[in-house]
Amino acid sequence: MRVPGLILAVVLISVAGAQHVEAPAELKLQTLAGEEHSLAAYRGQVVVLNFWATWCGPCREEMPLLEKLYREYKGRGVVVIGASVDAEATEARIAPFVRAHGLTFPIWKGARLNQVEAFTGEQALPATVLLDRQGRIRMRWTGVVRETELRTQLNALLAAAAGPQAH
Repeated sequence: MRVPGLILAVVLISVAGAQHVEAPAELKLQTLAGEEHSLAAYRGQVVVLNFWATWCGPCREEMPLLEKLYREYKGRGVVVIGASVDAEATEARIAPFVRAHGLTFPIWKGARLNQVEAFTGEQALPATVLLDRQGRIRMRWTGVVRETELRTQLNALLAAAAGPQAH
């Protein structure tokens, strides 16, 4: 009887049939006040992570949408985080930009284009990533995100997290 070979075959079949589960995404940056924050602190919430810069025209274009969605969804377990890719030379422009646009969602500084690429596969701005409550990336967008598409994905993640409704 050749049991060791059979066991190996069962193990290989089990591994081949297993689904790949993406590890939670991680990013550590500083707030405008200089405090370190990380995505890990937001586990349990749906996160809209937006990479942007003060000098990026399309980024400025989508900020009102991100603020609108943050205000609308924050009571439902959603947080929007703006990760600025501004270099040290333009970092001083971030706080005035935030004030001028009335942004109330968390703003982080110190992001780099290689981090944008790690999250989206491209070094392009703006870039937005949607993370589920476990911190896994569920959607990626480069360029200005469309409101209907982001809402659809947010609502789907929130509905999935709520589970089946009791009747």
